[in-house]
Amino acid sequence: MLPIVPGGDAQRADLFWWSTEPTHIDTHLHHVFDTAVRKAALALERRRFGDLLRYQAYHDQLTGLPNRYDFYLTLGRLLEASHVTQGRVALIFIDLDNFKHFNDTLGHPSGDELLKLSAQRLIACVEEAYLARWGGDEFLCVWPQAPSQEHVVQQAQLIVAALAAPLYLDGREIALQASIGVSFYPEHGEDPFTLLKHADTALYQAKAHGRNRVSCFSPAMLEHAQRFVALEPALRRAISNGELITYYQPQVDLAQGRVVGVEALVRWQHPEQGLLLPGAFLSIAEASGLLDSIGIQTLHSACRDATHWLTSKRRPLRIGLLLPSLPM
Repeated sequence: MLPIVPGGDAQRADLFWWSTEPTHIDTHLHHVFDTAVRKAALALERRRFGDLLRYQAYHDQLTGLPNRYDFYLTLGRLLEASHVTQGRVALIFIDLDNFKHFNDTLGHPSGDELLKLSAQRLIACVEEAYLARWGGDEFLCVWPQAPSQEHVVQQAQLIVAALAAPLYLDGREIALQASIGVSFYPEHGEDPFTLLKHADTALYQAKAHGRNRVSCFSPAMLEHAQRFVALEPALRRAISNGELITYYQPQVDLAQGRVVGVEALVRWQHPEQGLLLPGAFLSIAEASGLLDSIGIQTLHSACRDATHWLTSKRRPLRIGLLLPSLPM
């Protein structure tokens, strides 16, 4: 008996030689056995290395979930099967809200740990569905033979609740939130790319309406998404070019008959569309992560104006601002 040990690892198998008659193992026979053992070990090592490469090609290294490539292959197969069976498929697009904030404040190693913990919670929520990591803080869940839209939305809301449950990392309590967009085959698309695009559109809608919620795709969302594509880069330029201006709404003490304060209100002086009210661009700012920049710029503008009013010997006024949560 000779042990087969591939790559210097622990023994994986044994090579036995058996004869009906007593046989002397001479140098030549020993060499034959030794060669056979080395070739068997090399074959096992190649097989193991090939298995590892195949696994890495189809799985995310951080979470162990199927990756983007495997997602497209799997979704394509499921859609083909559903076309034959006349079944319905639900695609659930999951995005962790404000994950960049956790990465920036806790560090990337802790951020990676949060992603792994989130993946574990998702696995527990969608045991009967296919789950993949799309990339970054985004995950995809495919539900073949999906029941009614209401049932799928309820399941998606359970995912939001599960991710929002407190978790503890390095002695800190972390409260995650998630937004989810849902699309259905065949109503919203008959190929993986269209279905994914529409789930992503619904996801944006969920973020634009306050995050930490579920939104199902509807054709009306496409117009809103196209508007977002047009305005989002323009809004970034507006912040840099000083197109956001501050207006003040007086606060009047009726008993005294005088102005006692003002409320600072942001407006966008768009070069083509004219003066835009907050309702036209703040949802885009929130979905794009630009609220902090707008809030800080509005705060600086109000402080400059307040300083100017004081130096011009005007009566001090109380200034109110409605700002997003700003990083300190």
